[in-house]
Amino acid sequence: MPGESGGTDRGEQAGSGFAQEAVRRLEPLRTVLLNETHRCDDFVCSKSERVTGFFSKERHVLIPQNYCRVFILPNPADPTRIWGFYTLSPSALVRSRATGSEQKRIPPGLPIPMVLIGFMGKQDGTEKGIGAALILDAARRVHRTPDIPAWGLMLDSEGGPENAKLWGWYQEQGFVPAKPDDRGKSGVMYASLKKFAL
Repeated sequence: MPGESGGTDRGEQAGSGFAQEAVRRLEPLRTVLLNETHRCDDFVCSKSERVTGFFSKERHVLIPQNYCRVFILPNPADPTRIWGFYTLSPSALVRSRATGSEQKRIPPGLPIPMVLIGFMGKQDGTEKGIGAALILDAARRVHRTPDIPAWGLMLDSEGGPENAKLWGWYQEQGFVPAKPDDRGKSGVMYASLKKFAL
């Protein structure tokens, strides 16, 4: 989320060796699948009407139609209260929209298998760092699920490059802008799973 300090730990610290990597790989995911005990109506993210509206609008359409899964970061003191959440859906990035250096590493003629973070947000008043933790949790979830082949994560940054604060924050987390599509749309960003400490 914009304005949050720090990024994800990409394992670039001095002294990060096999033991530290093993600990990271064993670290449990912090989120749980949305269920009927979560107090969805209490969730407010004043920075985004779209994100706040997910629980009252899109969730009732997207979940029954199997368009996404919703993962909740609960308040440890009250697991029914939502501190943050993200949604995941299968997607693909057209190879020509990747950067030149990425295109060299991707098999030619194939779209890039991705998982889309369609919605993500944190509850007003929660501590800084939750946004970065949600992204890392999403990357670990995708990486650890053998039934989901994915090269990376993708998202459509709300407001695109014109929302400079959010756009810059996503870049700090390791996302890069995709090239504009045929219609000139340029809000899509992506990151390979290798960019995260999984």
